[in-house]
Amino acid sequence: MSQPLLKVVPLPEKRIFETNNSTITGLSQSGTYMPNGNYTLSCSSSSNVDRNAYHAFNTNKNYWESNYKGNPSYNTLNSSYPDYTQSAYTGRYPSAYRGGGKKGNTFITKIGLDQNINKVKGEWLQIKIPYQIYLKSYSIEVPSSSRSNGFPKEFIVAGSNDGDNWEALHTKTMPSEFNGTKQQFEFVYPKKFSHFRLIITKLQGPLEKVQISNWSLFGNTILISKQEDNQESFVSLGRCLDCTRNTENSFMGDYAPYTEGFDNYTYTSELRQKYPLPESEKKQEGFRSFASFKAYMEKRQKQQEERKKAILKRQKQQEERKKAILKRQNEERQRRENAQRQRREEERKRREEEERKRREEEKRKLMYNRHVKAVEEEQINPLQKKAAKYENDVKDITINHQNISNTLDSITNANQTGLLDELKKEPSYKNSMKMHSADFAEDARLKDIEHMINTNNEIYVLGGIATATLLIFSGMLWMKE
Repeated sequence: MSQPLLKVVPLPEKRIFETNNSTITGLSQSGTYMPNGNYTLSCSSSSNVDRNAYHAFNTNKNYWESNYKGNPSYNTLNSSYPDYTQSAYTGRYPSAYRGGGKKGNTFITKIGLDQNINKVKGEWLQIKIPYQIYLKSYSIEVPSSSRSNGFPKEFIVAGSNDGDNWEALHTKTMPSEFNGTKQQFEFVYPKKFSHFRLIITKLQGPLEKVQISNWSLFGNTILISKQEDNQESFVSLGRCLDCTRNTENSFMGDYAPYTEGFDNYTYTSELRQKYPLPESEKKQEGFRSFASFKAYMEKRQKQQEERKKAILKRQKQQEERKKAILKRQNEERQRRENAQRQRREEERKRREEEERKRREEEKRKLMYNRHVKAVEEEQINPLQKKAAKYENDVKDITINHQNISNTLDSITNANQTGLLDELKKEPSYKNSMKMHSADFAEDARLKDIEHMINTNNEIYVLGGIATATLLIFSGMLWMKE
């Protein structure tokens, strides 16, 4: 079966993309070539809405331009990545990619099979088509207004069928003397894809952003044998072994250890890893027929499926181990949380107990102050008043009675105005508060003496009580301290 080389993008029949997500209808279809459907065009970043990804897949003068530091058109609402805090490319020759300064604006594509996965950093341009093709060639064009060194220096073309798992199809390092704006590349990779990504890892000159005006893709929906095409569409494995190893260190590590040879075909190290030459056929020039190649591919596919099953099994075991580890971590976290809750509860109880003791202490102090005040008001103050009154009474009685007893016989006169005369006129004792009209002076004096003796006894009793009370409270204070 033969098929002419198909032009995937730009679209045939002068159709163009107007947005990054376009549904194309009305194109001619035949067999496995089904160009009508949904096309998704995307890029790692863009400087503004007029420099979006879809411009790179049309034939007009517009182009895709990646974001750059200090871009005045950057809008957080329209961007899925943070603003660049540094130039994505170093700006030194060659200008290598380093990212926009943050994790969210440093773009990484994981390329490889099974365990052989490399992380490739660089701004990228991508297309998803509604069918699968064997990509055979592509061309890159930069704006004619760009400087002579505006063409990418190092880049890689990757293919995928889900947009997540990528395989390297072709890598290229442009010579230093190249100063053109357009170049076409041919290669062979025996697998069909629906997603294609161009990753730019270095720029030619001191540039800080990528500009691509057109990325054209060409291929077939079926694999063409060399008997059915006057050009080889699959390079023989025997001839691939004649590829010479590159003497310079590759910019992509394991993805470009061989130089291009024979008719611009490139056989990457990934292709060697995927389709190694069997021991029994290493000395052969290549496959004798397309059928033998197909049988070999089926065998390799079966081996790959077995390896995938083994990988899935290991992944399942790893998931189980992760679950066990997560369970232990959850249990440990739960134990820590319980211990923290217990410590917090103990601390709460301790504080409550301290607060309770503090309140009891304040209550005891309040009661003590209340009792001290009561003793002072009800015992000490009355005692002091009685003592003062007793002292006044004694002084009054002593002075008055001495004066009366010493002058009673001598104080008299003819006018009968003296003290003795007055006593004779009214033989009653005026000094006593308790005298009655019938009492005589001697009886009143005896009553006052008796009252003084009682008051004295009262003072002694009250003094003893106050002393005992003060001793008791002093003991309480000493015990408190």
